[in-house]
Amino acid sequence: MTHAVRLPKGYDPSKRWPAILFLHGVGERGADNALQMTVGLGPHLDRLDPPAIVIFPQCPLGVQWNLDAAAARAQLARTAAPCLALAGGLAARLDETGVRTARAAVLGFNADEMSGTGAVALDLASAAFFERQLDRIPLRRAVERSRTFGGHRGHSIAIPFSVTIDYVLEPTLAIAALGDGLLARVVAPGAPHAAPIAALDLEPPALSAAAWETLLRALVEQDLSAASGGVSGRAIKRVVEHMLRWSEIHLAVTTESTALVLSVSGQRR
Repeated sequence: MTHAVRLPKGYDPSKRWPAILFLHGVGERGADNALQMTVGLGPHLDRLDPPAIVIFPQCPLGVQWNLDAAAARAQLARTAAPCLALAGGLAARLDETGVRTARAAVLGFNADEMSGTGAVALDLASAAFFERQLDRIPLRRAVERSRTFGGHRGHSIAIPFSVTIDYVLEPTLAIAALGDGLLARVVAPGAPHAAPIAALDLEPPALSAAAWETLLRALVEQDLSAASGGVSGRAIKRVVEHMLRWSEIHLAVTTESTALVLSVSGQRR
């Protein structure tokens, strides 16, 4: 984890000094080792001149200070076991992949080709699972080239007659994007990144009603539908009708004290 340290005036390493650990907000995450100094205590250091060592760690993309998916599952096991039953094998899959938190943005989807554009950032306990998936791409070394995205070193994989995947895979962070220049914008210095347990950003008008119905039907046909008794086609149509009344929709699962909170916001058309 990147961090900055400010030593007090007249610092003497032979003496013991108090320390201040400053944790920034969600908008200053990244790896530039600078954004965390632009808020809170950072801009006032020279004026306040605290007689202490001040440490400014910078939280990586896709990570939050207080809770991750593993902690959320433990909390649900204590307070809302039925919710876990609905999720089927999701918790086990998260353990297999090493994903702790995630943030995704869907920018476009083609129902006929089952393809689209978007980006996902994952905080990882280990990158081993995703490294194995990359190795399964035929002729990966021949179609892969090194690239830099913001402060991250990554790669582009140009799959012939298909798509180009831009990705960053670090020991505790994975970011991938489908879409020209999208990953570079996601990790641009100063770009805001919320830090919920999970989040989804949608632009409903980017897809047709038929495309949304196809996508939602595919989602509810997974283990969740079996556990909940299924979802009717009429219900899916109603959901899509409501979605298309909005130009933007933002969903996030966050924490407040000991509660898990689902928040939805957006912009009406």
